[in-house]
Amino acid sequence: MENFTREQLVNFCVAYRLKGSYENRDPIDLPDGRKQMGPFIEDGFTGVDTYEGTEKFEGTFTISRGESLILEARYQREIVGETELTTDQIYTELKKALREFPRDKPWVRGPKSMELGHGLIYTNTPRGGLSDFKNLEKIFLRQTGDEIYQYIDWREQEAWKIPTNI
Repeated sequence: MENFTREQLVNFCVAYRLKGSYENRDPIDLPDGRKQMGPFIEDGFTGVDTYEGTEKFEGTFTISRGESLILEARYQREIVGETELTTDQIYTELKKALREFPRDKPWVRGPKSMELGHGLIYTNTPRGGLSDFKNLEKIFLRQTGDEIYQYIDWREQEAWKIPTNI
């Protein structure tokens, strides 16, 4: 595996979030029906996010450097409640929250709480650090408190290639 520092990896993650991620660019359609963000390449790192589905979908985000896989993160998100809002309206508001991620911890998807348009409230409960993080993200209707969206990410330890010294 090529050597890199924690700072280099964090800087790549910030650049990816600002220029190459779901909240800042449109995906490409793959022949098998999945959608893909990237590849986003900078400073020797490559980030790719591939997912399938609309109201409920699963995806995988990977970061590699050269031929070495550094990180593989799997996630699931779905519209979980009844609302008159369209899926596009919900995801447009979600992208606003995702753009407000903490720059010192770019693996955290968004702020802990944020008021969005269309009477929505975004919340995120991040846990862990760079090598063991998890996000639990939800969107609620402000007026009723009903949950309408949920994002969960999970990790398979065997997929993690982050060196322990960074």
